[in-house]
Amino acid sequence: MKHINDILKESLLDDDLESTVDNQMLGEWMKENLSGKYKVTSLKDGTLKFRGEVMIKNYNAETFPSNFVISFMQGDFKIEKCPNLKNIHGLFKPYTDVDGDYVISNCPKLESVDGGPMTVKGTLSFTSNSSLKSLEGMPQFVY
Repeated sequence: MKHINDILKESLLDDDLESTVDNQMLGEWMKENLSGKYKVTSLKDGTLKFRGEVMIKNYNAETFPSNFVISFMQGDFKIEKCPNLKNIHGLFKPYTDVDGDYVISNCPKLESVDGGPMTVKGTLSFTSNSSLKSLEGMPQFVY
């Protein structure tokens, strides 16, 4: 027979509970930092599927949360006026396409675009990012 403490420890350390908490925290982060007309779906692999227009504006951290990973983007994706953002590493799952515009602007501390999508099927624009000295890691295909 199990002791109540053992049962509580098992339930608190349960992977399902941990992923539920992570999803709730990510949901709160998205409510605070994303705007636009979009629909988002969380996939089984932990990545996100977006349809519509997504904008991240006035975000103050240096990087995005590690569990905010996009594997499907049908529509426009824009990052604007993020004063402390240094990189977007891990933002997109490798080989992800943006079926729309991909814009990063007015992020003065942005040093790298590595971690972005592989393909952009709309307009690609990196403007007013004064610390960006290299386009290494930029999308390989732009239509």
